[in-house]
Amino acid sequence: DVGFDPLGISTTIVELGGDLNYAREAEITHGRIAMLAAAGFLVPELFKFREYSARALEAATEVPVEVHGQIAVFVLIVEGLRSQIIYKDGAIPGDHGFDPLGF
Repeated sequence: DVGFDPLGISTTIVELGGDLNYAREAEITHGRIAMLAAAGFLVPELFKFREYSARALEAATEVPVEVHGQIAVFVLIVEGLRSQIIYKDGAIPGDHGFDPLGF
């Protein structure tokens, strides 16, 4: 923490007994999901898939229910594995051990 918190949000989290590292991890995760969602709206517009509508919201209703179930199971598995990493003592927010390019 470098001390920049003009609204006192991190102080409030800590005073209420919250974990500041959890809040940081949530912020990073939500940012990454937002970036994937933005790409999810752009890709169908650029690449026309014949089976489904080019509009993302319409395409989501055209996909079979089984596919939505598979996505839900995949998300549950990934979140379960991620929670084992982020709830360890001394875990660094955003560091999940996945760095294929070696940054």
